[in-house]
Amino acid sequence: MQSDIKEVLSKIPEFSDFIALADTIRDLSYKRLLLEKKIKDVESQIFREAVSNETYQINGKAPAVSFIESAYKQSGFDGELVEPREELAKVTSDLEHAKLTLDIYKMMLEVWRTLSANERGITS
Repeated sequence: MQSDIKEVLSKIPEFSDFIALADTIRDLSYKRLLLEKKIKDVESQIFREAVSNETYQINGKAPAVSFIESAYKQSGFDGELVEPREELAKVTSDLEHAKLTLDIYKMMLEVWRTLSANERGITS
């Protein structure tokens, strides 16, 4: 049983790894928030342009909000939102991966704690 505890303990990351992972999660969260803000800003610009520019009017009237959302909001007028949305998807995926890794680290600690408690119970 003692060898199991040592083996599990050898695979648990160092505390510095936990801190580095927390920093990564913080950085990715911040980057995601900035990308979401950037996308919202461009979406607002697209909406303003679509309702105020005669180029986008239909029969002399501004297009319906539902038309703007379905025709322009996802990718923009000329694809200007495609790259930021792809970057947001990548950052979100990386953030979720980092969070899952932290959860795994926590589970590893729990396994070690359980094995350690069981070992103490056996030797007492």
